[in-house]
Formats: sequence, C-alpha cells, structure tokens
Amino acid sequence: MARLELPGGWVSLDAPKKGLNWSKWVSVRDKTYPRVVGLNTPNGVHRWSLRHVRYTTEPAGGDAWQAPADTYRLGVGDCEDIALLARAELIAMNWPRDQIWFLICYDLIARQDHAQLIVGQQFLDMRASMAMPLTSWKDYRPIQAFQDDKFVTFGRKVT
Repeated sequence: MARLELPGGWVSLDAPKKGLNWSKWVSVRDKTYPRVVGLNTPNGVHRWSLRHVRYTTEPAGGDAWQAPADTYRLGVGDCEDIALLARAELIAMNWPRDQIWFLICYDLIARQDHAQLIVGQQFLDMRASMAMPLTSWKDYRPIQAFQDDKFVTFGRKVT
C-alpha cells in the first residue's frame, strides 16, 4: 500500500474500514459528475472550485458530506464538500487516482477540523487561493485520509 507522508514527520498507518467517516467516504467516493471543460491542472481545478462554490458552515454538531454533483448543483458547501468536488473533477480529467488523497486534519491556527486534498506534491486548501506545494504544509495535524478503497490514520516517524 502506498504511504502518505506529510511534513512534520507524519506517516500514514492503515486504519480499519469502519466508523462514521468511513461510512461517509463510501457514500461519496465514487460519485462523479460531468467534467468541466478547460480544466487541466490541480491549481485550475482548485481555483475553479473556489469561484463556483460559496463556502458555508454546517449547523453546530453537523458534519454531512455532500456528493460532488450536489455541491456543484447547489453552489454551496463546506471544506469537505469543496475538496470532494475538486477530487471528482480531477478524477473526471483522468488525474492519477493514486495521487489524490482526501485529508481530514486539525487546523492548529483556526483550532478546528478541516478538509483538504493532497494531490501529488501539492495540497488544495479552500482557505488558500491557489494550490500550495506540500513542502509548505504546516500548522495542521493530520487525522485521517482516504483514497479509493484506502483508509489511513497518522502517526509520527520515530527517529
């Protein structure tokens, strides 16, 4: 299994495929929608997603993940919804699926859970206006990541 390594010494560890987030992932991971013509890079997809989806928070205690087609149709969503829409677009444009990770992390600055996409050596974060190099990924603590039928949690390398 491919490992996801993140700056700060974080490395992925296989996790049991159970629990609420695994159930949410299974309900949205294979949902697709027609490709948006003209997008051909992760940064293009990211910028398009930010222009076409208005960020909204969920009610207190809520954490539903919308299917990408619903986010596209409604034009609103939270960080998970925006990341899932960008993932669906990357898949629709035949980006290698083994390079796309849907990441749930804890934002150490905002002090809240957050979702991002890791795409190869960059990450897409709805709080940034463009794709960022993975080497600049900091101020986050990874919690879980998903890739097709893979589910991982994180630990730190012992050196």
